[in-house]
Amino acid sequence: MQTSSNKKKNKAINRLLKIAFFIALFAMINNLFTFVITPFCTSSTQMWDYYRAKADERLDMVYVGTSACYEGIDPTIVDEETGLTSYNMGSNSQTYFCTYDALAAAIREHHISQAVMSFDEYYLIDGQQHNAKSEAAFSRAQNRGAPITEYFPRMFSYMFNKEYAGTSFSVNYLFPWLVDRTVLSNKVLEDEFKVKLGLKQPVISDTNNLRESDGFKPFHYTIDYDKLSVRSSSWNASKVSDEAVDEIRKIIELCQDNDVKLTFIVPPYPTATILGQGSGYMSRIMYIKKILADYDGVNYYDFNMARSELYEHNSDYFKDETHMNVEGATAFSRSLGKLLSMTADGSNANSLFYWDWDSYLASVDWIDNVELSWEAYYGSCVKLKAYARTGSAVEVKYLFQYYDYDNEEYVTFREYDSSNKATFYPETSGKYRFRVIAKKSNGDDGIRRKKALNVNYFSK
Repeated sequence: MQTSSNKKKNKAINRLLKIAFFIALFAMINNLFTFVITPFCTSSTQMWDYYRAKADERLDMVYVGTSACYEGIDPTIVDEETGLTSYNMGSNSQTYFCTYDALAAAIREHHISQAVMSFDEYYLIDGQQHNAKSEAAFSRAQNRGAPITEYFPRMFSYMFNKEYAGTSFSVNYLFPWLVDRTVLSNKVLEDEFKVKLGLKQPVISDTNNLRESDGFKPFHYTIDYDKLSVRSSSWNASKVSDEAVDEIRKIIELCQDNDVKLTFIVPPYPTATILGQGSGYMSRIMYIKKILADYDGVNYYDFNMARSELYEHNSDYFKDETHMNVEGATAFSRSLGKLLSMTADGSNANSLFYWDWDSYLASVDWIDNVELSWEAYYGSCVKLKAYARTGSAVEVKYLFQYYDYDNEEYVTFREYDSSNKATFYPETSGKYRFRVIAKKSNGDDGIRRKKALNVNYFSK
């Protein structure tokens, strides 16, 4: 016969067993959703998996930064120039805090002697210095296979970070499938399952996150400049985050305390992206250089300002407005390798870059893209205005057209002229499509930049 104390003990045990069962069931369901919904690889998992695979290999240098880093820097090409062995630790939307963690790991585990930080100014601005999704993905990827002594401190470091504690971001760390989802098409799901179950060998392509074993991600398509639209922006130093600047300083001090030569670079972007920011772009460069001036031997090189002796700008080097394709990455990596070799003795390569906006603007002798805007005066006309993004010495001529839907062709209504404005007088209400074509008038280089847009016009 059971005593009262034994009954209480059994009830307690049963309660604990039920709790354990529900926790196990919950974990199984969570893992199942994670397996089914999340992609078989992400930018961060690929980076950390390949990094761990190099545990017993020599690493002299790493590259850290956002997607522009791992899509723009090919370690194999750089190594040919420097004689070093390097690895690309860039990841999607890598904040400065994640950059610090990546460098700390490479210093601790490989005793690297050099590091290149691909600098993204986006995270310098107050309110943008953190990215909940990318920081969670980075932490989870770093935790894969980590011992408990590292796993839980890293997880709790994210969940109880002052930025996320008490928010859904903290809890979502435990449920990656809520924020990191595969595109749910039948074809994608089928391929994902085959890869996850080991029935299909994943292949690097332009549609997935698979990288080469050195951390480089190649893309093989080229931006369509006729569809490129660049928003004008400005630089405002008052919006800089003190927390972001402090983290930059921590990164520099981490490297200097461990005798790691750190170089800051900005990879090339389409010239239109730079021109859209105006002279404020150079003001930002000077602001960052002022921060770095507090530290000996830390250089900052923006390859958008590189002179042709170091890097030859080419509009075909890009896959979109902020990332290079494999052709561009090859050319840039070659130039980066040469720069690192030239500065290996501690000297700088400032003479190979433009440091004032007017000089840079004078060096741009092509039209990179053209923008088109409109204003409709219903019952009267449509006024069009074009703007070519180009250098200060380039003279531009513009041609304006409308689309003839009946004959399926563009018809010119204003021939090439230096005026960037044109007026069209519709005869009836309806949808109109307009296009502008811009070309150089002083030394025509054969480049034609186009931009089209649709206008709904009402005659009354």
